[in-house]
Amino acid sequence: MKKFSFFAAILAAVTMLFTACPHPPVPPTTIVYDGFYVIGEATNVPTLTSEGADLSVMSPGYNENSSNEIRDGLYEKYIALEGGKPFSLVLKEGATETNYGATLSEVNLANAEGGNVRDQPNITILRGVMTENTTMQVAESGLYHIVLDLNKDGKLADKSIIIAPVTWGVRGGMNSWGFTAMNASEFNKTSMSFTVDIEETATGEWKFAYGNGWKIELNEVADPTADNDERFIKANTNLGAGDKEGTLKPGGGNLPLNSGKNVKITLNWNLKAGNIGDSFDYTIEYGEVVIEDPATFVVGFSGNAFATESEWCDPVEGITKAELNAELSNFDATTLNGTYVYTIDEIDFLEGKEFKYRFNGAWLGWGEFTLTGDTENFTDNAGNIKVTNGKVYKATITVVWDNGKATSHTVDLVENA
Repeated sequence: MKKFSFFAAILAAVTMLFTACPHPPVPPTTIVYDGFYVIGEATNVPTLTSEGADLSVMSPGYNENSSNEIRDGLYEKYIALEGGKPFSLVLKEGATETNYGATLSEVNLANAEGGNVRDQPNITILRGVMTENTTMQVAESGLYHIVLDLNKDGKLADKSIIIAPVTWGVRGGMNSWGFTAMNASEFNKTSMSFTVDIEETATGEWKFAYGNGWKIELNEVADPTADNDERFIKANTNLGAGDKEGTLKPGGGNLPLNSGKNVKITLNWNLKAGNIGDSFDYTIEYGEVVIEDPATFVVGFSGNAFATESEWCDPVEGITKAELNAELSNFDATTLNGTYVYTIDEIDFLEGKEFKYRFNGAWLGWGEFTLTGDTENFTDNAGNIKVTNGKVYKATITVVWDNGKATSHTVDLVENA
């Protein structure tokens, strides 16, 4: 009996020994699919075999000048790069990996006065021709927007790489659609935040953008017929409303803004795979929410479709500014919720010209509100509303207001017989 107890004790001790010394955990395997990746010492991913390499994959890019459709051979990535260290764009095709880079040259996108050229950021970018077995580097650490175009349709001079330094800011009703730069957090290769404090905001709309621009041109066009000449290939430099509420995407619609005081807007970037917008999220904090009265809003139209010198400025009294029609409106005097109707009895639209609908500082283009009436006389032109049949119209604008924001806009344009 004693021998059995002795052997049982030894067996228990051996069992505890093996139980207490498990094998070291096996790190998860990173699956890297075919595609272009931003790889190198300047990034968080030194090689394609590094942990998290899948996060450095570039996303399919949108051609802003083609209704924001995905362009074949265009790729984009927002990524943090450490200054003075190499990186390259690695194309993975099955077991084959090919490194690409470029001899980069500085290109100033601003005009001689430092202003914008065709809505491009007024910044200096790096541009070069895509070359095999070449690395690249930037001088300063920060967040960068990398754009690669393989020139599959021959619209560019060659395969092109653009690297743009990203200084995020806000543009919208809070600054008359100018540009207010945001403050960046400390440099980090996997996550960074950008914040801005605004003393007071009015109900309206806005977007994120970098470099005080909306888009970057990837190619040169000789004697362009218009800013949106169809020969241009353009990448978005802005983030707007995504397909789901609270999300972002390049070239998305305007974001809503409530009236408030001591407002803080935060944009967060994280190194992620997926679509470009998946790397970003944002928050808005209101120190104090202010209830605005829609009866006092400036509502109407702006553009070159009217006989007014102001053109793309605020609606003009007596010409393009609509007045509140109290008889047709129906709203609660306390909560201010309800339906607001604004009218212009006679407004002359010039054929072949363009405009946008304006509501309290916001600019709403084609598809961003409901157009009724003689709709066959108007069409979409890169987001602007183009007049195809110039006439004198009566404009009736109906806005549903609920809990401090507009939930629907209907613009009825009927020929004034």
